[in-house]
Amino acid sequence: MQTPDSFTFRVIQGRITTIAGQVVTVKTPDGYPGGPGMHAQFVTAGPRFDIDIAHSRVLLPDGERTDPRPLAEGDRVVIVLGEPEPASARPSPPGGEGQIYPALLIERVAAGD
Repeated sequence: MQTPDSFTFRVIQGRITTIAGQVVTVKTPDGYPGGPGMHAQFVTAGPRFDIDIAHSRVLLPDGERTDPRPLAEGDRVVIVLGEPEPASARPSPPGGEGQIYPALLIERVAAGD
């Protein structure tokens, strides 16, 4: 299956920080720049993504079965995102950055992962 050059998938991992209807905000991990044998002098905050989950599937950590439980704040997830909707398409949730990405697939992360 070929996809157009202008379309790219994005995979993120993070924690759900807020839920506003069908839009969740996911905070990705912070960055600790440095290198081998170097201590990070500062921390870069991981980005936040506003994600529309209305048409996505939520899978259990095994990635094979659908998870019947609703998503909740604090859940750790891996999400495959589609192209973002234009900022003018709908208002973003409070504190959002304007772009809302559609979630294609969501998988909960198991505690041991």
